[in-house]
Amino acid sequence: MSWKVGAPTAAGPEAEAVPVPKVAHITADPTLARAARDFLESWLIRKNYDAAFAYVAPQAYPCYDLERGPQAPASVSPEDAGRKLRASLETSGKALATAKTLDSILVAAEPVHPLTRVMDHQYARVFSLSSPPNALADAAECAARNAGATIPDPLPLEYGNGYAMTVRFMTQGGDAPVLRLLWRKQGTDWRITSYGVELP
Repeated sequence: MSWKVGAPTAAGPEAEAVPVPKVAHITADPTLARAARDFLESWLIRKNYDAAFAYVAPQAYPCYDLERGPQAPASVSPEDAGRKLRASLETSGKALATAKTLDSILVAAEPVHPLTRVMDHQYARVFSLSSPPNALADAAECAARNAGATIPDPLPLEYGNGYAMTVRFMTQGGDAPVLRLLWRKQGTDWRITSYGVELP
C-alpha cells in the first residue's frame, strides 16, 4: 500500500518554497513492535510460514489479486486468495538466501506522507512503524482499494486505528522493493489487514 496522496507538481522558477512540515514522533506500542519483528523473523529467518501467515487477517486476502504478478493466477474466492497468499509467503521466503538476522537482509523505509507520525521503537533500523491518519489507513485496506475509495481532502487528523510497517529488501545493486503492511489490533492480537509491494 502506498501512503502517498496526490502527485508532486513541477515548480516554476518563481514558485515559492513550501515549508516542509516537521515530522511528529511518538512511541510505538511495544507489543506491536514485537509482533512485527516476529512476523518478519518467522517468514524470513525461521522459515516458519504457517507462523508468519497466522499474522495475516482475512481482510488482507483480497490484496493478493491487487498485488499478484501478471503470471500468477487470479483467486476464485477469498479462501483461495488466502491459500495463494500463504503460498506466496513460502515461495518468496525460500527465494531469499538464508540469513541469521533481519538486519542483514532488511532496512527500514521511511513513510512518505507528511501527516504520518513516525513511531520510535527498538527495531527502527530494520523496519519503520508509523501512525497514519485513520482515513489514510482505511483507504489502504484491500476492500477500499478494490472499490476505488478516495482519500478525503482535507484529511482529518484523527489517529490510532491502524499502523503502518514499511521495510525495504536489500539487494546487490539498484533500488529495492518496499513492503508496506497495515497492522490493526483485533482483540488482543496484532494482525496484518492490508499489504502492498512498491517496486522500483
